[in-house]
Formats: sequence, C-alpha cells, structure tokens
Amino acid sequence: MIKLNDQKFLAAINDKWTSKNCPMCGNNNWNIDSNIVTALRIAENGGVSLGGNVMPLVAITCMNCGNVIFVNPLIVNALDKDNKEAPHND
Repeated sequence: MIKLNDQKFLAAINDKWTSKNCPMCGNNNWNIDSNIVTALRIAENGGVSLGGNVMPLVAITCMNCGNVIFVNPLIVNALDKDNKEAPHND
C-alpha cells in the first residue's frame, strides 16, 4: 500500500514550483488533494483500457477557476510505503 506523505509533497511543491500563479486565471489560491489518483488509458475502440502500469498523480486545484494540475508524487519522492498487506476479500 502506498500513501502520500503530505509534508514531503508540500515541501517539494514549495521548492520546485517557482511561479504559483494559475496559468488560466492568474490567482494563487490552490488546494492540494491528499488522494492519489491515476489517469485511465482509452482503448482503440473508445472504451477504458484496464491493466498495465499505473502513474500515481496528485491533483492541485485552483480554487478560483477550477484549473487542475497533476504532480507525480514518485518524481518528487513524496510517497510512503506501508509494508502491511491489504486484507484480501475472499
């Protein structure tokens, strides 16, 4: 199981994000979602393609206009790994 380390993520964002103004509206009022999500690949037939590698993403949303940017927490070293196995539902 992986979990976002909020403190590491915020420190990385503050260190690397030089211009925090939203590219759409120019405001600087962001909300960082602590959930890890992923984008889905669209298959050639137009359906959703499941399986394969997953890219973890954290959404950062402009609270003025709704613009959303995604940051990969693997790249900024902001994930904690829990060595406990998730329970199986048999």
